[in-house]
Amino acid sequence: MPATGNIYLQKVDEAIRFPATFTEAIDRFGNSAVARDLFGGAFVDFFAQSRASQQADFDRLVTDTELQRFFELI
Repeated sequence: MPATGNIYLQKVDEAIRFPATFTEAIDRFGNSAVARDLFGGAFVDFFAQSRASQQADFDRLVTDTELQRFFELI
């Protein structure tokens, strides 16, 4: 069913709302009964843990843009 009206003002059911972050997507996948039924618990656990590790690696990075903005301040 297509959206009507101002979609930015509409409330969306949490069960169908698209994850806002990669971390949220990982958590939702890891806790998904449907994913566990489709792929098996061992795969879901492994995949979610590997994506969480990937996100943790990314979170530790300092991008060139962040460095440039920092150096502009000092």
